[in-house]
Amino acid sequence: MARVRVFIPTYRRGALLQRALESLRRQTWEDWEGVIHNDDPEDPAPAALIASLQDPRLRLHQHHSNLGPVETFNQGFTEPMRGASYFSLLEDDNTWYPHFLDTMVGALEQHPHIALAWCNQRIWQESPSGRWEDTGTSVHPEGRTLEGGARTEPEVVPWGHFSQAMGARMANGAMVMRVLSRSLRTP
Repeated sequence: MARVRVFIPTYRRGALLQRALESLRRQTWEDWEGVIHNDDPEDPAPAALIASLQDPRLRLHQHHSNLGPVETFNQGFTEPMRGASYFSLLEDDNTWYPHFLDTMVGALEQHPHIALAWCNQRIWQESPSGRWEDTGTSVHPEGRTLEGGARTEPEVVPWGHFSQAMGARMANGAMVMRVLSRSLRTP
């Protein structure tokens, strides 16, 4: 069983989903399982994409009816974790730098008393031609950074309420959290 469970909600965004999955598959941390939740019962694109990738770490959960964005998002927090030690969310319109999971899991393993590692997000914009361009900005002001916007080292800082990471109330950022029970939320 994979140590990191990655939840990927999607709805009618085949090109963006492909880009997100490519960033997941390029991770230097390879011990992950990606669970794609397709919230459009009529859209065959996610199933076709996953079949074409032939990556056994990816699996599809096809919704039988449209649950809507909030319920789909919250599905990731109520599924059994199946032996995973860590959980992460990768929205279909986001991508990760190749060392994202390595860095985040490493930070959690270095600080076993911490349940959640959160990072800033770089803002990219799609041009009219369909190319993605780095705006040079982040959601939150940056401190010391490496090329590509990655922090030089993890910092332990006080942060809002833990419930902000549990469901559709999530703040902007990307996270990896320690799995403390069989599921992250009681349905």
